[in-house]
Amino acid sequence: MKDTVSAVTLGDEAALRILETILRSGSPALQIGKSDTVAAAIAARADRPALVIVPSFVDTLAQGLGGGTPATQAIADWIDTTDAFLEELKPVWREILLIDQEALRQAPDLVAQELGSRLGILCTGDAVKEEKPGSGDSLFVILARYVLEEDPAARARAEQLASLTLGHEWLARPDTAAVERICEALTARDRAIAELREQLETAQAGQAAAEEDCERLRTSVSELRNQVAETADTGKAVAEAQETLAGEVSRLEADRAALRRKLEEALAQADAFRAGQAAAEEDCERLRTSVSELRNQVERDVLEHHLARNAAQAHERALEHVKALGRQREAVLGCEILALGRQNRAERNSVKEMSVDRGRLVEQLENLQASLEQARDELTRIYNSKSWKAVNAMRAARHGFKKQ
Repeated sequence: MKDTVSAVTLGDEAALRILETILRSGSPALQIGKSDTVAAAIAARADRPALVIVPSFVDTLAQGLGGGTPATQAIADWIDTTDAFLEELKPVWREILLIDQEALRQAPDLVAQELGSRLGILCTGDAVKEEKPGSGDSLFVILARYVLEEDPAARARAEQLASLTLGHEWLARPDTAAVERICEALTARDRAIAELREQLETAQAGQAAAEEDCERLRTSVSELRNQVAETADTGKAVAEAQETLAGEVSRLEADRAALRRKLEEALAQADAFRAGQAAAEEDCERLRTSVSELRNQVERDVLEHHLARNAAQAHERALEHVKALGRQREAVLGCEILALGRQNRAERNSVKEMSVDRGRLVEQLENLQASLEQARDELTRIYNSKSWKAVNAMRAARHGFKKQ
């Protein structure tokens, strides 16, 4: 049916509901024919491409980075998955239209404008402005955007996905300095954790050694007691045994005191690490705020760009209309001049005595030629006007945006 477009979501159903709201509010309004697979959506499409809602490739990479695997392995897995996805959709690129799931939530106006131009309808995202916005980017989303900006292989895949996906323009560029500060803070945290673990292992080894000393001391005491029992009549042996026992006890107390000091130092370092972690969390919060402000600025810039482009197109159409009128007027005047010339020649050959009429015709011819020159001067003035030059600059800017 002409008022129905097939759609399928590879993400969640909430994004599909937002898309349905946008299309219903369009002019003309469109209904969504839901499908379970991409192949089914392509088979059900009519004269419009099938709409496929896909998860944001930034969120997909962020999930891999936050899954506990090493960062290099997570990036390699994301590249392999993206290559497989692009290869799978390559035969049907002309029959589908990819829509960024997160862009539907965060920038419905932008998605609605691009979708309307692709489907040949007029629609906006006003009907979904009351949707609850996201809660800000997580640390792994920020790191994912940094990876997509700095890693050549990942960046190439991201640019290819962005060229095929509606709504990718809402993505803000990462704050490189803030990301580097976070990476440095995470590296310092890992280094502090490693040092703390080494100190704890050292303390545990010292405690184990102290326990072994205690066990040896107990064995020695037991042996001394046996010796004392065997040599109860020898006071000298008992005194030596007591002195040895007192020395061992003193050494054990000293070892315990040293172990206690090491444990206190480890606890102090743990407190310092907690304070550093709190500072890192504050930096992350500031970074989230800056990213949100940057996203708002990008949305405003995109809206201003669309408004300027629409105004330039309207001005260009008006000037084209004026130019067409000038060409039409020039053609009419040329035809009239040719007709008058032919008439003048005929009258001059047939009636030579009508010199007065001939002078009048010549005068009319000169007037028409003057009108033609005036029309040409008017066109020249239009071409040299500031408005026409401004339109040329806007046209060049528009071609530059299309190339980007």
